[in-house]
Amino acid sequence: MFQNMIYMLVRIVDLLFTALSVAMLIRAVTSWFPGIRGSWLDFIYTVTEFVVAPVRALLEKFDFFRNSPIDLSFTIAYVLIIVLQNFFKTFAGAVLL
Repeated sequence: MFQNMIYMLVRIVDLLFTALSVAMLIRAVTSWFPGIRGSWLDFIYTVTEFVVAPVRALLEKFDFFRNSPIDLSFTIAYVLIIVLQNFFKTFAGAVLL
């Protein structure tokens, strides 16, 4: 029973990571089309900004990133989410065995 609860918790956290990465992809694609507006897009930006903002703040401390014409904070945040999700899956898989 306890192992089933742990498994459910792992699946829920994995689903949240997946939903966040999908929201980040939607944000990236919609940023290419400036005419797209809507409350759903505001929701996507709200959900994803809590991940992107700290990375952006960290990168602003370095001259290279501050002077770069490309905002790399989004890409780094996305990669960080994927790495954390894979780390979590690996750790959770070891616990469930």
